[in-house]
Amino acid sequence: MMFLGFFFMTGVWHYTLPQAGLAVTPGPLLVMPTAIVTGRLAARQMGGVLGVAITVGLLGHAGITRADFDSLYALHAGLALLTAVLCLTVSTRPR
Repeated sequence: MMFLGFFFMTGVWHYTLPQAGLAVTPGPLLVMPTAIVTGRLAARQMGGVLGVAITVGLLGHAGITRADFDSLYALHAGLALLTAVLCLTVSTRPR
């Protein structure tokens, strides 16, 4: 999602890279506290790699418009729901 956010902010909203970086600063600041709480729930390296690859494949061209993001947002929402369903079967109780 962060990579998608940079594409959106620089391509559609025409933010400069420093402005886009500043706009997403709260996200990385929340990574550590969130990871401490939910670290046992997901191991999330392969998903990140695939997400970036799909995003670059769909948006890696000149002249990005708002419409280019519609299918990608739908894909992200669907994958998030699938992840939630798959995580329901994960037991995080100590043995």
